[in-house]
Amino acid sequence: MNKVPYPYSAIIDRAPLQWPEGARIAFWIIPNIEAFPLDVRVPGGLNHVPDVSAWGRRDYGNRVGVFRVMETMARYGIRGTAALNSVLATRKT
Repeated sequence: MNKVPYPYSAIIDRAPLQWPEGARIAFWIIPNIEAFPLDVRVPGGLNHVPDVSAWGRRDYGNRVGVFRVMETMARYGIRGTAALNSVLATRKT
């Protein structure tokens, strides 16, 4: 028998979820931060490599956008997390 970290329970059999202070919804901020190689065709981009224009649009979030999001989150005291693609997680530089 396989060991699992928690027993199975169907969602219809669980007690209703209670958010803090009786909130009815939850808001989760999770920027998607990714690295993209220059030597691979960009889906939706031009049909050549390197596609600097398409790569630059993708990389804007890593170089500019994520810092704007973090500044706004800090200004309003909002916590969040980040999703990283495996290329970024294993990148050495």
